Amino acid sequence: MMGKKRAEFVKELIIKIKREHTSILEEAASFKTKLVRVGRNLDSVKEFVDVFDNRIKQLLELEENILFPYFRSDKEEMIFVMRYYHDILRKEFIRLGEALSEKNIYAISKSGVRIVDALQQHIVQEDKKVLEGAEKKIGIDSSSMLLMQKIQHNPSRLK
Repeated sequence: MMGKKRAEFVKELIIKIKREHTSILEEAASFKTKLVRVGRNLDSVKEFVDVFDNRIKQLLELEENILFPYFRSDKEEMIFVMRYYHDILRKEFIRLGEALSEKNIYAISKSGVRIVDALQQHIVQEDKKVLEGAEKKIGIDSSSMLLMQKIQHNPSRLK
């Protein structure tokens, strides 16, 4: 069993990751709509890559370096799958950047769709299989986690 401070740290980390996942899913869905008319939305695609690439890299590093090691023995196979998605995302962001510099509309669209699809699949699986498993391991249930998340996101709910 984890020490109290370690468990609190992991709880906070899970809340942060889930909040970031929710935001990423919303932004990825918006980005996917821009891919329909990518030729007219090159500036939006470039902006997405500039901001989102760094944001995703930071989240992947946080998951790989801090969260995954805590649960490696319990979820080894799932962690392997999550790392595989991380590799796909890194490679697709590189491809998307290259396609943007070449203004290759087809390649931009293809990589953009792959990024959105990989993000969606990865986040759903990670939330369900890794983060929920982590919550159980540190002794909190999903409903209390959701309440903690809402309170941190909107403290006025306590009033």
